[in-house]
Amino acid sequence: MATAATPYEIVIIGANFAGLGVAHYLIRKTIPELQKLDESKSFHITVVTPNTDMFFKIAAPRVLLNATAIPESKVLRPLSEGLSKYKPEQLTLTQARATGHDAAKRTVTITPVGSEASKDLHYDSLFIATGTTSASPLWTLHADQSLTSTAFKSLHAALPTAKTVYIAGGGAVGLETAGEIATTYPNAKVTLLSGGTSLLPRISPAVGARAESYVKSNSVAELVHNLRVVSSDTSKSPNTVTLSDGSTREVDLCIDATGGKANSQFLQADWLDETGRVLTRDAYFRVKGNGSDDVEGVYVVGDIVAGSNNTAIEVDAMVPTAASAFAVDFARKVIGVSAEPAKSGLLASLFGMFAGKKAGPPSLVEYKPMKDTILVPIGPGGGVGQLMGWKVPSFFVGKLKGQKFLMELVEPALSGDKWPKA
Repeated sequence: MATAATPYEIVIIGANFAGLGVAHYLIRKTIPELQKLDESKSFHITVVTPNTDMFFKIAAPRVLLNATAIPESKVLRPLSEGLSKYKPEQLTLTQARATGHDAAKRTVTITPVGSEASKDLHYDSLFIATGTTSASPLWTLHADQSLTSTAFKSLHAALPTAKTVYIAGGGAVGLETAGEIATTYPNAKVTLLSGGTSLLPRISPAVGARAESYVKSNSVAELVHNLRVVSSDTSKSPNTVTLSDGSTREVDLCIDATGGKANSQFLQADWLDETGRVLTRDAYFRVKGNGSDDVEGVYVVGDIVAGSNNTAIEVDAMVPTAASAFAVDFARKVIGVSAEPAKSGLLASLFGMFAGKKAGPPSLVEYKPMKDTILVPIGPGGGVGQLMGWKVPSFFVGKLKGQKFLMELVEPALSGDKWPKA
């Protein structure tokens, strides 16, 4: 535990949307508010990640088309651009992999990139934001982030002459990729293998049905259900693809757009669910643990959370909630004050401001993501989606996401300007 002479050490494992968001939120909002309660308290954040860049993976279906649709340099941005503005006594960015964890000692074992020598990193509070790793490096950064650049460049070279393209995966990424390729390379025959009985299986059946109708009516791709890609031999051209029914196909390109595996290998198995994601003990993303391990001050954010749907919308709602849990726990344990009741709304906040109300104990922020919300462009002109359960017209999907793939969100995410200041 930190003393008056040493800062309180916060370790964040992972630094894409979730980990980067937590770091910015704590420095911009949470820590200043806690220091208003006790000016003697100081904090230091260590962000641990094997990658040097933030990957704006939302735009990957367009980045893969060619080198100019959305340049790779626009979606792979150095983390230092967003974090170097903080003083060393506030934050340290460490390029390393988490390889172990000791709950009793409150340490994370990390192995720096390019080294075999590991070391233990002490924490007073820990945020786990390691996310998932997709089968293909097109969609998430792998331990060697150069694999993502290589995958993009490989498709840039192959797509212009490809006559047959198989896409494995009937989720949003698979649909978006099919739409992008069909629009930019109309001479290619695109086949989309959903792997199940419908498209967009995590969303309402109505949205999946609309997506299927859109694909068929716009001749985006040949749609095949209940068939998965088991393996793809890319060592020669054309690729030999083995399917789940035992048959094989020869295609020019096979793109894996299926889901990823949780990056939780460094954690205790009894902290995880059957998919390898971290279990929580409440609605504020405090880690559940196994009932005996010390999980005080340990939180989890992002795709690694058990039950997550792996959407950026969820992450944006998780960050303030997890940060508020940390603030409440710190105020109680270190400063000795308890959380105040939840604010009753805007009028109460305005009254407190005009009445000159001093900083009080922190409050928990309820986790309230935009439910039943998804936008899936199937080509730049349109697609399918819903906002809070309400159907979104195709042209609206194209306007909101299909035209630019939300690239306007890159800078605020990298700089932290998307998060409020205290």
